[in-house]
Amino acid sequence: MHFELDDKYLEVRAQARAFADAIEDIAAEADEMSEVHPGVLGALRDSGLSGLMVPAEYGGRFERVDPLAICLAREAIMATSAHADSLFALQGIGSFAITLAGSEEQRRR
Repeated sequence: MHFELDDKYLEVRAQARAFADAIEDIAAEADEMSEVHPGVLGALRDSGLSGLMVPAEYGGRFERVDPLAICLAREAIMATSAHADSLFALQGIGSFAITLAGSEEQRRR
């Protein structure tokens, strides 16, 4: 059995670690907040990681939503901030449901 990660997964993990490193100075503050931390949200937006949550046809990174890529990203993010991980995970709740069962108009938005 082959247990090593392919290059695309190593790249996802590195990208998520770079995001986590970028928010490290504000992570503790963000984790104490009950509202969305604007710095974490902005850094997440700039990271491009939300592209993991939708297929390439609708602007995503890979042909299909890849659960392993998402898990690797979450693992790297949650090591630094529960707040950041929650924000990242929430990106997929609505978008994945729309990808699976939404109308074509909803998917295009």
